[in-house]
Amino acid sequence: MHIIAITSSFGQCSGTNTFLGTTNSNWSVASNWSANCVPTFPVDGQITIAANCMYQDTVQLTLNVLSNLVVNNNNTFTIIHGNPPSNWNCGNLLVIGGVNYPTLLLGTQCWMAKNLDIGTMINSNLNSSNNNIIEKYCMDDNPNKCATYGGLYQWNEVMNYVANNGAQGLCPSGWHIPTELEVEALYDFLPELDKGSRISSNPNLWEDDLLEGSPFFGTTGFNVLPGGLFEDGSTYSENFNAFIWLSSNSGNNAAALSINFANTDFLPSYSVKTNGYSIRCIKNDD
Repeated sequence: MHIIAITSSFGQCSGTNTFLGTTNSNWSVASNWSANCVPTFPVDGQITIAANCMYQDTVQLTLNVLSNLVVNNNNTFTIIHGNPPSNWNCGNLLVIGGVNYPTLLLGTQCWMAKNLDIGTMINSNLNSSNNNIIEKYCMDDNPNKCATYGGLYQWNEVMNYVANNGAQGLCPSGWHIPTELEVEALYDFLPELDKGSRISSNPNLWEDDLLEGSPFFGTTGFNVLPGGLFEDGSTYSENFNAFIWLSSNSGNNAAALSINFANTDFLPSYSVKTNGYSIRCIKNDD
């Protein structure tokens, strides 16, 4: 991506400032800019998007009078992570990277009701790395499967390469990767029987067995789908299992919410961090 910022010295870098990185490079690193400083908003002057650009954090596109942001023809400018409007309530949609994510209030917890699907697909023979590019796997290396199930991400990628319990990770501002305790609270909130069935949905995707055979299947709107997993250079278990990473971790392992087609229940379990699982975000407490 090449971003040309023509600005004055009011709250900005002076003169012409060109982004020197490539797509998904870190906007906030001064050395990625020709003037060795990061332009901030509001803009006094003009920022021109001269190539496809994806911005991966919260930014307020406030422009001063006589200032503007220009996107050249045939180019796109995408903000993946952004704050919802001030009048946003749980149950409203979140829009992330142009994709609508329903949200759901269960007890006092506000959850995304759809797996996150952001970033660039890499082939399953590769490992993700800390390179300022959000890297995901798709079942069978097929991007259409990510559109159905969301992406599969190794734990370090999910956490944006920090290990803090409850970290924001790849979630939008104001949300975070759920903790083991938060999933246990969800478990305690749900009615006694068939808790895994209750939070799953779409029986046509699940293999026929106890999970989707429960009369309580799909009754909460949480919408867990059998997106399978990535492990040791391959993706598999589509239609049979769902795994959602949690931020709680110990050593080389981290917690995950797991659901199996032959079991109506669920509980957090621990898996090796190099596996690729789905992401669900939970809203921070106000």
